[in-house]
Amino acid sequence: MEENTMKGSSWDASGSTTPPASKRMRFAADFIDLLIIPAVLGGVFGVLLLTASDLVRDIVLTVIYVGWVFVRDLYFSPGRWMVGLKLISLGHDAEISLFGFVKLFTFKTAPANEKPSLPQVFWRNFWIYPYILVVGYIVELVGLFVKSERFMDLAAKTRVVQGR
Repeated sequence: MEENTMKGSSWDASGSTTPPASKRMRFAADFIDLLIIPAVLGGVFGVLLLTASDLVRDIVLTVIYVGWVFVRDLYFSPGRWMVGLKLISLGHDAEISLFGFVKLFTFKTAPANEKPSLPQVFWRNFWIYPYILVVGYIVELVGLFVKSERFMDLAAKTRVVQGR
């Protein structure tokens, strides 16, 4: 009987037998969810707030972007839905540490193969929040192309897998 794991891979080490979704599918879903939809939302709300001051417009657009990131991970992601992917929790306690060395705190995660908890969603998207966006996207793209998983997915104990 052949074992359904890959020795030495990140998903083997996590204790999950569910492999991560392919890089191509992840890229397609993220292109829709993290580029197209925020651009449309920014354009619509940017026009609606055209007469507002720059400060008000910046704050509102930042809140909309962060809100969208939470909505897509907690409730519905059009990009993942279109390509047949879903976000799951791996079910282990997640540890937040400083550069992987100094443990800051640990939080409970959702049960394995369930939707992730709010702390998991917050930590999973930490690098792509506004104001660290450019660096965060570069770091996460490198992780996606090298390991088929974003670095913050590994930290938050979440995984994007095939299936709806």
